[in-house]
Amino acid sequence: FLGTGCRRAEAANIRLADVRFVDGLSGLISLTVTKNSTPRQIAFDAVAGRYLRLYIDRQQPTGYLFAGRLSGTALGDETIGRIFKRHATAAGVAGFTGCHDFRRTF
Repeated sequence: FLGTGCRRAEAANIRLADVRFVDGLSGLISLTVTKNSTPRQIAFDAVAGRYLRLYIDRQQPTGYLFAGRLSGTALGDETIGRIFKRHATAAGVAGFTGCHDFRRTF
């Protein structure tokens, strides 16, 4: 969220095929499911790209970038929010209460 400015629901619907590395680790994500139903592209820099590449290499997603427990399903946006809060708390990130706070920071 910090490296792209995307919304929770947008992140939940990213497919691996939507991610394109353009210049080393930076690149673009094509979003088809957006708040106003208008497809758009969001850029990510090399810092976000490094984490994204590491995630892809370790998790090896085949459909959705953030897959749910059921094969072929997207992780729900509310689930993404809960995971985000759990990890932000564990990391000791103070002052941020949810994904949207990182979106605003972007």
